[in-house]
Amino acid sequence: MTMTFDSPHCAPAVARPRSARRVAFAALATFILLGPAPGQLFGAHSMFLREWVMFAGAGIGLPKGRFTLHRPDGALVLSPLEVVALPSFMTLPLERRIFEPADVKAFAARLCGDAGEGARLSFEGSVATFTGWRPLAVDDVCGGSAKAQFGEAGK
Repeated sequence: MTMTFDSPHCAPAVARPRSARRVAFAALATFILLGPAPGQLFGAHSMFLREWVMFAGAGIGLPKGRFTLHRPDGALVLSPLEVVALPSFMTLPLERRIFEPADVKAFAARLCGDAGEGARLSFEGSVATFTGWRPLAVDDVCGGSAKAQFGEAGK
């Protein structure tokens, strides 16, 4: 049995070559995977070729070290999480992070209000910055009488 078609509209569809789709897919996949590489490897920055920056600033402004609450009846050593009374840094608002040495007072605002008469809060440790961990020592966090400055960058 033979079939004849009088009209081109009734003819069966001709299979198109899939090579064009494969080439387009391969080009798009290559662009997605290797597009950020020039900025990361060679310093060629462009808005079209964006770098991998996922989680680049996730830990910026978080302290590691110890706070010491100096009271007349003795000193009490606290971790940074105990100072902010949070279970983890994930719930710490951005305005409470330490971007400048003067921000330590805002970080420890809860203790500065509750410190009591004759108590002094100090911090000794490091703060995460874009250039690495920067040492920071503050003698009187709540009073702010002494100037606090970042030390030299370290890892």
